[in-house]
Amino acid sequence: MKLAKPKCPECGEEARSTVEQLLGCADIEIDGDGDAIYTDTEVAWEHSESVRGPGGGIMLVCPEGHSWESEVKFTEEELSAAE
Repeated sequence: MKLAKPKCPECGEEARSTVEQLLGCADIEIDGDGDAIYTDTEVAWEHSESVRGPGGGIMLVCPEGHSWESEVKFTEEELSAAE
């Protein structure tokens, strides 16, 4: 994919990651008092989706933790693989 704004507009660092919305199943254990604690989470990666900003671009994050929106273009090959 090709990012229109690969560098953070705040600090100039390159994007480190995209913000993703994930589907997962969180395991819990219930103790004798009925209290539940989380033990593990299984993420369904095939259902992950990039979070879109108000302009429709994907949200990026730099190593400093700043986030910004960037338009993205996918190649025909990438689009075909996603189907």
